[in-house]
Amino acid sequence: MRNESKTMPLTAAVRNYLLQCVAKAGTKPERILSEMQLCEKFGVSRITVRRAIQSLEQSKHLIRLPGRQGAFTNPELAMAVPFIVGILSHDGTRNYFNTARADILAGFMGVLRNVNCDFECLLLNLNGNLSVAQEIENMALDGLFWITPSEDRIDDINELLQRQYPLVVMDTIYDTESRKPNGNTLLRDYEFHAAQYARLMRQRQLHRAVWLGSYNISAKRFLKEMQKYGIDLPRKFFIDTAAEIPEKLPRLLTTETIDAIICTGDTERYNCLLQTLDVQENRKNIPIFMAKNHLTSKLQKKYSQWKIEIIPSYYDCKALGRSAGQRMAEFLQGKITSFPSFVVPVEKKSKEE
Repeated sequence: MRNESKTMPLTAAVRNYLLQCVAKAGTKPERILSEMQLCEKFGVSRITVRRAIQSLEQSKHLIRLPGRQGAFTNPELAMAVPFIVGILSHDGTRNYFNTARADILAGFMGVLRNVNCDFECLLLNLNGNLSVAQEIENMALDGLFWITPSEDRIDDINELLQRQYPLVVMDTIYDTESRKPNGNTLLRDYEFHAAQYARLMRQRQLHRAVWLGSYNISAKRFLKEMQKYGIDLPRKFFIDTAAEIPEKLPRLLTTETIDAIICTGDTERYNCLLQTLDVQENRKNIPIFMAKNHLTSKLQKKYSQWKIEIIPSYYDCKALGRSAGQRMAEFLQGKITSFPSFVVPVEKKSKEE
């Protein structure tokens, strides 16, 4: 899913703020800030403010009272004002959602279906005079869901956390070693996957497996689990980067008894592995294990000469989104103002998913 929109229009930020005023007003009409006060608050022109006010007058959220100056909140519509939840992805400068992120977002929105929410896909204007935290606060959102933020945005997220901003963060689902925010973050259980791979190796009586992937907490958990089964794999059986595969893997296949290859990670690593094996004609009986996704299924068909085995995904990205949605619902309902980061338990996919 791709959103080609530019940064949030200035009118939308003012409008969101005024909607919050309507939602929080009492049972009697309350005067909103004057046009000049709103101009100063948001650093916008009077024309921008007037457009926002006029749009809410047309929808009856703001009203005029005879004999009184200014616009007032309409208490009759206060309960009908939806929460406005912003969506940011990666570094905040583009809204591109691959399959995994789209599933996370679907799970998130599904939980909030009955909370009366509107969602706004956002883009940050990093060339402005405001900090990222200030820019987000000026958007007048009721909450923000930041999906897999890049590391260069972590300081900005931490600034929002210091301000107790209603923010839920879904940590990267790929890099276990990336820097994490100080709180309000959902983490994937990387160690669970590693333990499942080790259990599979034991069931298949494969004792000399090569691990292609970063030597991170997943790889270390895999090694630890194998050691529990009495199998101690040397460090050289763990090839960290894709660039090392063409050199190190043929050497291992020649000098060691290898009975399995586990390939984790991205497109580059998969391609390096299969291109390297193409010249290893006598090694086609070695099973290659890859996690199930849209890419590995295609590779299995393309390289049918190899024993590529697709391992079902042990994680449901929609479940990650549902957990994030539950935290956001608690924010919107006033039940929490922050929460400690936590690892989302693995949840089996339902049959319909």
